[in-house]
Amino acid sequence: MTDFWILSAVNAHFAATGAAALPEELTITPAGGAGKVSYMAALLASEDLKVLVLLDDDRAGRETQKDIVTNKLLRETAILFVSEGFDPKPSEADIEDLIDPVTYDKLVADTYKVELKGKKLVLNAKIPRIVKRYEEAFKALGLEFYKTRPAREFMSLIGADPAKVLTADSTKRFQAIFNELSARYEKMKNVASFR
Repeated sequence: MTDFWILSAVNAHFAATGAAALPEELTITPAGGAGKVSYMAALLASEDLKVLVLLDDDRAGRETQKDIVTNKLLRETAILFVSEGFDPKPSEADIEDLIDPVTYDKLVADTYKVELKGKKLVLNAKIPRIVKRYEEAFKALGLEFYKTRPAREFMSLIGADPAKVLTADSTKRFQAIFNELSARYEKMKNVASFR
């Protein structure tokens, strides 16, 4: 759900400010994780809907992409990885990685200030995905990290004060993803079948 929250909030902000938002006829639909994307893609495609899939670029995402293509649920061109919003592309990326790391750090600090009071978080910079870095750092302190907290704060701030959560680099990454999804959608619109 956090991916849905973040993408929806950014898309609504872009649409309201005249930036590159997704086409109005596209609906962002959460699937409940990479393991459920194949089922959701099959269900939507069986209804002759035009389906684009945005996946985290990790092992589970790559396996899901392979499964969807191998089983001819969708064409490979209907699947996009989050890492395509970066230049250069990282080895792995989640939706949260589109947010500036300093901004994400502040979101975590603000939403976990009670639990982290008097404690020092040590993030492992070798872990490519920011959520995984926080999960490991929290675990080392005997705490559990829930990415829903910073995601909710992100949604709240993007509605009230977008400059606090959307840096120029972050905006560029989200726009790259939205532009690519929009371009692929435009190519699909006149094609009879995507499978």
